[in-house]
Amino acid sequence: MSDIDPELHRLQDLLETIPSDWKGMNVVELDGYVAGLIVCPDTVPPDEWLPGVRGSNVGFEDAEGTEPTIAAVKEHYRRIARKSAERPEDYAPILGVDTDSGEEIWEPWVGGFERAMRLRRAVWRRIARSNDREASASLNMMIALSDSSRGRSDLTDEGEEELRGLAPELIPDLVCKLHAWRKSCEAANAAPDRQNGSQDTGDEEELLPLRNTEGHTEGHTWDTDAMIHNARSLHAVARYLVSDPDPGETPTSDVDGLFGTGRFFAGPVLLALAIEIALKAWHCQETKGPPRRAHDLIALFEALSENTQRLLVARYPSDLFPRATDVFGPLPSDMRSALEIHRKTFEIWRYPHEDPDDVIWPDALDAALSAIVDAYDHPSE
Repeated sequence: MSDIDPELHRLQDLLETIPSDWKGMNVVELDGYVAGLIVCPDTVPPDEWLPGVRGSNVGFEDAEGTEPTIAAVKEHYRRIARKSAERPEDYAPILGVDTDSGEEIWEPWVGGFERAMRLRRAVWRRIARSNDREASASLNMMIALSDSSRGRSDLTDEGEEELRGLAPELIPDLVCKLHAWRKSCEAANAAPDRQNGSQDTGDEEELLPLRNTEGHTEGHTWDTDAMIHNARSLHAVARYLVSDPDPGETPTSDVDGLFGTGRFFAGPVLLALAIEIALKAWHCQETKGPPRRAHDLIALFEALSENTQRLLVARYPSDLFPRATDVFGPLPSDMRSALEIHRKTFEIWRYPHEDPDDVIWPDALDAALSAIVDAYDHPSE
C-alpha cells in the first residue's frame, strides 16, 4: 500500500479474515468503493453497501468474530468522509505497490469505485448527461480508467499507455471534482435522483407505524394472510400483463401491442411489488411486528430467519433457464440471484422515461413469487 498508516494495515488484516470464497474486498478496493459512495450525490445507507465489502455470502454481520471488521470498515468510511468534507483537495487514494517495479497498482481501487457506482446507476448516468462539463468529464475519465483496467479500452495503444501511467495522479483530482458536484447538488437541494419527481430510494430502515382501525399505534396485529392475498392478486394481474396480448386486442399506439399497452414495464413492476409484499408478510409472521420499510428485495429476504431463507430457496425451480446464456448479465438461477438481480426493479422500472438499463427476467420474478407464496401456504411440503 502507498500509505503505511497502522490503521490501514489493521483494516487490511481484518479484511483478510473474510473467507476467500466469499470474494470480499481488500483495502485498496474498499478505499475506491468508499470514495465512490462518498462522492455519489445520493447517500447510500450502510445496510446496502456493506454486503458488497464482504462479498456475496449471507450472514457475515452475524458471524462470530466479524464485529471488529465491520467496525473498522465503517470507521474507514467515516474517516474518508470527514477528510473529504474538510479538505477534498487533499484526498489521497490508497493504492497498491508492485514489489518488483515499485509502480503503484490502481486497478483494484477503480474496481471498487465502479462497484459503488453500480448501486446508483441512474444517478451517475445523469451526471454524465449534465451541463456540468467538469463533473461529466471527470466521470467519463473514471469510466475510461475502468475500461482500461478491464482490458476493454477503445484507446490507441499509445493513448492507453499514457492514461495508465497518469492514473495514480488522475484519481485524486477526479474524486475532488466529483465531490464538488455532490456539494453543488446539496447546496441547491437538488440531488439528481430527487428532481422531477424521480424515484425514492426506499432504503429507510425505520419500521412502519403500527396502526389499528382507529388510527392508534397500539394493539395492532398485521394480517399476514391479507398481505399474501394481495400479493396473489398482483401476481394474477402481472401474469396477464406479461403474457402474449390477445390477438384481437387493439394496441394503444403504433408500437407493437406489448409496448403500446405498457405491459413491458407494468408486469415486472407488479411482480416485484408482489414479492416485496409477500416477503414482508413472512417478516411480520416471524417477528409479530410491522414490516421493514424498504423496497430492496434481497435485503427483505436476508432479514428473514435462516430456516425461512432455506425453505424459500428450496422452492425456487432449479431448471428455469436450462438453455439460457448470460449474454445479458448474470442468470437468476436460484432464489437469491433472482432477488439480487431484481432487488431494485420496483423502484427503477417505475420510471421507464429515465431509461433504466437493468435487465429484467419476468419468468424469474414469477417463479420467485410463486415459491414465496406457496411456501407460506404449505410450509411443510
